[in-house]
Amino acid sequence: LTDSDLNTNSTLRENVRIEVAVSRFPDQLLRVNLIETSSDSGVFRGAVNLEFAREQESIDDGTLRGVSGDIATVFYADQLPLGSRNISVPLVFAGTVRIPQPYIPGNELFFITVIDADLDTDPASVDSVIGRVTANTDLDPSTA
Repeated sequence: LTDSDLNTNSTLRENVRIEVAVSRFPDQLLRVNLIETSSDSGVFRGAVNLEFAREQESIDDGTLRGVSGDIATVFYADQLPLGSRNISVPLVFAGTVRIPQPYIPGNELFFITVIDADLDTDPASVDSVIGRVTANTDLDPSTA
């Protein structure tokens, strides 16, 4: 957040509070304190924990929950000029791929694990995804 009129004391790092809501759970507001990046900067930063969740949680632990495609809206009450400001951004949860070994031995079975909660269409059953594995080598085929 950049707002120079919040910088009322040029010798102190000041604070401001914003609110964040997700379209999936519009009645849950996350309140976040931002701190000025340096005295006299007028630039305020903070952090939010983000967690994949399709269902609303009744706990208020400072975590923003949602799924990819949900819209997160940040609200800020500006004093000069007086008014409410907001900005909206889509949530994106990136998946990861895990291979348990640093190398894959030839002619043996190995497992690839894909972790992507957006693909979990039924938590009670095993899901499958289509992917592609490409292998290459630095070895000279005549010496391998």
